[in-house]
Amino acid sequence: MPPRALPRAVILRHPEFADLFSQSRLRWPGLTEEQTTIVMNYLEEDVYRPERPIVASTSHRQRQELHDAIILHYQGLLHRLPGLRGFCRMEIVNAAVTMPLLTFLWCVNSYVEWVEINNHWFGPILYHRIRMEEPYAVPADIQEFQSIEFLRHYSLVVAVAGILCLAFDDNSHDAGESLD
Repeated sequence: MPPRALPRAVILRHPEFADLFSQSRLRWPGLTEEQTTIVMNYLEEDVYRPERPIVASTSHRQRQELHDAIILHYQGLLHRLPGLRGFCRMEIVNAAVTMPLLTFLWCVNSYVEWVEINNHWFGPILYHRIRMEEPYAVPADIQEFQSIEFLRHYSLVVAVAGILCLAFDDNSHDAGESLD
């Protein structure tokens, strides 16, 4: 499907992106068609609305939407779009609390540089997700990792995450003491 035309008002509202528009169409290098649609929805309506076709697998769609949110958050940083970054953060937080923990960590592991850049807000979210007493994703975790092999990997990830939580607590405590 060819990209839809953007109203001239959008181009006038965002003149700093004039070089990304060609014949009133957004040409943003490196974005997929779905990601371009999200950016266009943001520029036109100030909303974050993915329009990815519904597929049989909810987990596949969740993973794709998380990848889209991380990529667009980074692009929003590069192109100075704080509103888009805010919407992307909400999508990332939603994924953090609804996806199986191992799946979420596996997806985020592909974006080490992004995690390092955004650790000031992402670290506490990940920490909270791991410490949730009754996360919404627990049933999904159980369903996703039913086989013995996956359960062993899942247990390892939870154990490692627990160690990271303790280290984060110690680090936060040490930082608080050094400020006194």
